[in-house]
Amino acid sequence: MKNNHLPLSTVSYSSPWFWAIPVFALTSMLIIGVTGSNRPLFLFLNEALYFKPEDIWINITLYGDAAMVMVLMLPLIAKRPDIIVKSFIAAIIATLFLHGFKEFLPILRPPSIYTHEQMHQLGNQFTQSSFPSGHSAAPFTLATMIIFLVENIKIRSVVVVYASIIAISRVATGVHWPMDILGGMFFGWFASYLSMRFFPVTGENLLAQRLITLLLVFAAVHLVFLHDRGDVEARFLEILTPIICFILSLKGLKSLFLDPLIARVKQ
Repeated sequence: MKNNHLPLSTVSYSSPWFWAIPVFALTSMLIIGVTGSNRPLFLFLNEALYFKPEDIWINITLYGDAAMVMVLMLPLIAKRPDIIVKSFIAAIIATLFLHGFKEFLPILRPPSIYTHEQMHQLGNQFTQSSFPSGHSAAPFTLATMIIFLVENIKIRSVVVVYASIIAISRVATGVHWPMDILGGMFFGWFASYLSMRFFPVTGENLLAQRLITLLLVFAAVHLVFLHDRGDVEARFLEILTPIICFILSLKGLKSLFLDPLIARVKQ
């Protein structure tokens, strides 16, 4: 009998949890492309989503930063190494897609087209390499992996809402077109799909767990101590979130690094 599920996943190919994200992203991109409504839709959403204080959207969009998404995985250390390892593989795939498209499709961002009088530009201003949105791809990569590996419907729903709000924030802050965030959504899903389909690892390899964990810890250190190019308005959460996630990961770090060392010493 033919297997109707992704490798190592309980999600069937026929389930909306598998196909809803890519179908929505690609269908929406097709409609926007055919109707030529990318710019008008951006202006409509950018205006409709605007409210004060402006810092709220700036702080929300922070959680689509790749380093911040890595930090959010810290509490999963030792608890769900499969999510950690497979998300890391998916992140590498997504990064290759993103940089490839940004390199060969030098699409200008909204601030290069419209003035501040025509749109709401919140936070740092970016003008180049618009498609696809990395801040959309990163959360959807993690969200899709959790959907594939976690059966709990509530958790799946929460991560989809999280990723969707982050994606929308890129239009609200005026740095991406609707096509950009839809492209990021699709590539985030596709990267996780490829990770699940062609890299059937379970996360049991201790060396892989440790190396990836060290990278996650470095991401936290980078955000707290080294990162100085982010939005000033979001700096407080940029420091607080890694600290909280690191504290929540201490038990996992102990089991991954300290416990094996103590066991060797006692032998």
